[in-house]
Amino acid sequence: MARQRRAWDRRGGKGVAWINGFNLGRYWTRGPQHTLYVPGSVLVPGRNELVILELHAAGRRVRFVPQPDLGHTDF
Repeated sequence: MARQRRAWDRRGGKGVAWINGFNLGRYWTRGPQHTLYVPGSVLVPGRNELVILELHAAGRRVRFVPQPDLGHTDF
């Protein structure tokens, strides 16, 4: 993964995520956002370590997308 900003697509579950020791934040199925922002400055060339503390149902796949999906933001 190149050192450019990304978003971690974390649809489903409830928990907390870190990448290379940097806290990406909490997530929950109820949203509203569907992605967590990953700053390019925390990514290193080669392998990056993603740690997920999943409290409900863990999936086996991780997907990074180029743009964040903030979900429904009109209130």
